[in-house]
Amino acid sequence: MTRRVPWVTLVFVAAAAVRALVPAGAAALEYDRAAVAAGDFWRPFTSQLVHWSGRMAVADLGTVLVLGTLLERRSRRAALLAIACGLALAAAGLHWLPPPVTRYRGSSTVASALYVALALDLGRGARSAAVRGGALLAVAGLLAKTGFEAATGRALFAGPMPPGVEVLPRAHLLGGLGGAIGWLLGVSAPCAAPSGPSWRSS
Repeated sequence: MTRRVPWVTLVFVAAAAVRALVPAGAAALEYDRAAVAAGDFWRPFTSQLVHWSGRMAVADLGTVLVLGTLLERRSRRAALLAIACGLALAAAGLHWLPPPVTRYRGSSTVASALYVALALDLGRGARSAAVRGGALLAVAGLLAKTGFEAATGRALFAGPMPPGVEVLPRAHLLGGLGGAIGWLLGVSAPCAAPSGPSWRSS
């Protein structure tokens, strides 16, 4: 396996980390329903770069860094598509699905997308039935996590939210679903074989 540098993951985490360290202007990137309705179409996507607390930023970005690095080293195409599809589904869900969301911040959508895509990729490449079963259990774990959050109203890993901020399990579910779709698109896309004397299998 090529030990490629996970540039996509590193750029995303670095951009979000800078936003966490320099909080000024974060409100211009968060999802705000009224602002989106007024034309700020970028907010459902840029809301993934800002967070409500330092602990939330560390939890989200640490997860994205680990999962994104592992997946991108296996398949950059799968990582890119997982992130893109997760963001697209979550953006649509934030704005269109009931109940209405007023404001949103957090990278947990991207983390959920990468988590599901990596689990599926590991399961697909495994020769052991136990490993494949473990990959499916990992996906079930995301469902259990969102069920806990929906039942309790508390984030499982990000810690207590600031007053007035509630966990949004639908973002995690939509992110995970987008990750699965992106992974399927990534592994099913035709890949042209390199030509010339420099080609070698890995």
